[in-house]
This record gives sequence, C-alpha cells and structure tokens, in this order.
Amino acid sequence: MNRYIDADLLKSETVFRNRIWDKITDSKGRGLSEIIDSLPTADVQPVMRGEWIKDEIGAKYCSNCLNYPYDDDEYHIAYWSSKFCPHCGARMVSE
Repeated sequence: MNRYIDADLLKSETVFRNRIWDKITDSKGRGLSEIIDSLPTADVQPVMRGEWIKDEIGAKYCSNCLNYPYDDDEYHIAYWSSKFCPHCGARMVSE
C-alpha cells in the first residue's frame, strides 16, 4: 500500500530545522528539498468516514453529509446496509 506524505511538512521538519539535510545531494547535485520537490505528486482525496444514523421514524441517514440514501424517491435497505454513502462516498464505519 502506498503511503502519502505532506512534502511541505517534511521539508519544514527536516530541511529548514536542520540545514545539514540540504548538504546531502544526489548525483545531479540536487539538495534534499529539490529532490522532494521533483518527485511526482499523487492525486489523492481525503478519506471520509461516517455511519448510518436512525432518525425519529427509524429511517437512516449519513452522519457525514446528512442525506438519506434515497433513489428515485424510494428508500432502499440496500443503500443503508452498504459500506459507502451513495451521496458523499463516506465509508460507513459502523451501524
């Protein structure tokens, strides 16, 4: 599994606090901060989590977006028993 990091935070924690890191160079003479900046970025989205919450009449809605899992004005059990909200994509962690 890939691990995504905040490159700006990495640089602020290492390069700017300890200038010795910039003295480490690659074969092209680039310092660590240049190497970090040259790496490709990943197109990632934040992970959203939620849970199905029952309202006063027993219908369930998403705790993240507060939408009910309706489709064509019909309430489907398959939606609120699914692992993801059909509206916001939040992963349902519990029921």
